[in-house]
Amino acid sequence: MNVAEPGYDEIVLTAPPSPQLCNSRSCAVRGMLADVIVVYGILTGPGFRMNDRGALWPRSWGCRVPMCSGCWDLTRQVAVEYRPGLVIRDTRVPAAPLAARGKA
Repeated sequence: MNVAEPGYDEIVLTAPPSPQLCNSRSCAVRGMLADVIVVYGILTGPGFRMNDRGALWPRSWGCRVPMCSGCWDLTRQVAVEYRPGLVIRDTRVPAAPLAARGKA
């Protein structure tokens, strides 16, 4: 599946194509698998630079980061707080809530 790149103040969620460890070192050491791939857009306003005060995680822009549901939830909370116009596009099919995944 080919997903469009995220734009300004946008994050795209995709499903992991295969099992992979969460990007967090502490989760990876425990063998925690990623539930989602987080693709960061440019988390600052148009015309701003990477080192501007309002820029959020500039080294992650354009990167695909595997995360477990706990890490994604913390990341989402911070992103929404600091980028109030943030758009999160969930392209997983079906786009089930992360908390509901894996429960019988």
